[in-house]
Amino acid sequence: MKNQYKALAFHKIYVCIFLGMAVVLLCVLCINVEASNTDSVPIYRMYNPYTGEHFYTSNKLEKGILINVGWSYEGVGWMAPSSSNAPVYRLYNGNVGDHHYTMNDYERQMLISQGWSDEGIGWYSDENESVAIFRQYNPNNITGTHNYTVSEGERDYLINNGWSDESVGWYGTDTGEAAQAVEKSEAELKSLASNYGNVGVWGYADYDGNGSGEAFAVIGNTDAYHDNDVRIQKVIFVGESGRVRTMVTEFDWFAYHQTKDILFCEGKGFFTVEYGAYGSGSLSLLLSVKDEVPYELDISQHIQGLYLDEIGYYTLKNDYSKGYHDYLKQELIYNPNTQQFSKGNTRGSIFD
Repeated sequence: MKNQYKALAFHKIYVCIFLGMAVVLLCVLCINVEASNTDSVPIYRMYNPYTGEHFYTSNKLEKGILINVGWSYEGVGWMAPSSSNAPVYRLYNGNVGDHHYTMNDYERQMLISQGWSDEGIGWYSDENESVAIFRQYNPNNITGTHNYTVSEGERDYLINNGWSDESVGWYGTDTGEAAQAVEKSEAELKSLASNYGNVGVWGYADYDGNGSGEAFAVIGNTDAYHDNDVRIQKVIFVGESGRVRTMVTEFDWFAYHQTKDILFCEGKGFFTVEYGAYGSGSLSLLLSVKDEVPYELDISQHIQGLYLDEIGYYTLKNDYSKGYHDYLKQELIYNPNTQQFSKGNTRGSIFD
């Protein structure tokens, strides 16, 4: 449990930049505040494993986009009033890729004068001071310098490990535990999947673009005789609430996982797993989610991979017409109404 509170050291800088750029893009789109007619709104807590930054937002769409570029969803941090006379401001430092949140207008203006971007009101503080949101500071970090939490245990752990206690940042209306029961974090979903066997391949994303993360998991054991690839037993789906559904249990042959990817088309995510039996060719599973319901696409297990180039989506088609084994690109046409792919024309070798 303690490790989840530690800020990670910098590595894989190219990913850091990409994930940070995603947040900048969302700021430009001005979607950092989500309107609500309810008394309280959930504040979602995200984590960037490459920079150690925790990011907080009331906007479910923003949360979904960050999930799809590699941020981890850690659940509901707390509940905030939908409006009050005590705004919490959100600022961004584009030079280091860090966010800051404060009720203090003097602090806000000081950061703006030093080059931080003002992103407006992130959410509101509860004027009844129902639940304290504790604020801690790490002077040794470049990003993720501040942490905000309702948990006294998390606060005390960070303080004991060198973080400075900056008392209470603002107040929420509730801890968010009830909201968390409705939509679980990525770690909780993976734990549920592990009840069905060894999770050999994990694909977490916002597949249907509704702002919530869900996952497909390949269940199976690694095989030391086949480069530790996963011998697939079944594929399951774990929904945002933790509901588990078995998707695939039968294969044309002994199935060993070879590659896995998540591709996006017109706002939808597609989970693809290529499998084979070593020397017998390969096929690809293709799964997605429609209106929060998982489904296997019609062309699943009838294609060899799902790929994207500058022209569009394609799969591979075997070709022996030149006297050797070649692979042609076969066009895949996406129908947004049915949310299915169909095969189209071939357009040359992958080696051309």
